[in-house]
Amino acid sequence: MAVGLCANFYTVTITDANNCITVDTVTINTNGLNLTITNVIPESCFGACDGIAVVSVSAGTTPYTYQWNVTNPVQTTPTATNLCVGTYTAVVTDSLNCADSISATVTGPTQIVPSITITTPISCNGGTTGTANLTVSGGTPTYTYNWSNSVSTEDLSGLSANTYTVTVTDNLGCTVTSSVVINEPTAVTAT
Repeated sequence: MAVGLCANFYTVTITDANNCITVDTVTINTNGLNLTITNVIPESCFGACDGIAVVSVSAGTTPYTYQWNVTNPVQTTPTATNLCVGTYTAVVTDSLNCADSISATVTGPTQIVPSITITTPISCNGGTTGTANLTVSGGTPTYTYNWSNSVSTEDLSGLSANTYTVTVTDNLGCTVTSSVVINEPTAVTAT
């Protein structure tokens, strides 16, 4: 009797007392391991690479070894951490060297993309007539805005020549910054 066999195709050779030989084949279809992805936590923000995937095993013969297809760092526990958006495969092997694999897909929010357009340039040196229009896509709406000149609206007006930087925060608390330079014409000098 053979025990502890993994899923595979086996050939059995039987020799009796009269030296008669019989060969038979048997296919074991079940692996003995039952893998389940029990938890997947997405990235908190675009590019954060803080996702998590957890595999659980039932059946097979303990102890189990784990190998995720992650190399930096190598992940050899049921829980894979610091995952970026993508699909990851866990290979689980039991003490009889039976192995099976399962994949988990880590998702995450899209990148926040701010775009600033100067809608009204400053017309005179020293003026405060500049305006800038901010549009935001991606991330998880709604957005909040924190400009370097302490304004919290999406768009700016009454601008003098300067560099203005905005931090956009989405509904998940993810942030991105962008800047715009408002120029002014050269001062007119009388000759």
